[in-house]
Amino acid sequence: MARAKRASERATVSKLGSLLMEQLRVGEAIPLLQKAVELAPRDAICRLKLGTAYLRLGKLTDAQRDLEKAVQLAPDDPAAHYQLGKLYKE
Repeated sequence: MARAKRASERATVSKLGSLLMEQLRVGEAIPLLQKAVELAPRDAICRLKLGTAYLRLGKLTDAQRDLEKAVQLAPDDPAAHYQLGKLYKE
């Protein structure tokens, strides 16, 4: 039961973070995305979203950490590679 609640909470905070990102409210999205990563540290999508948020705010060290982890967790995910490439271009 606790695992299901944790997964539900992760999905909720991740979705809210994504909605804030879509509204260009990146600074507000970061704490929610951080919580999602805290709840599911091996979830590549959560890492990708958080890394992308950091990248948009110019927090390159934080972005690199999470984007590299996203690529490590999901090496076949083109979105993770794309965002990491954008970071390296900076």
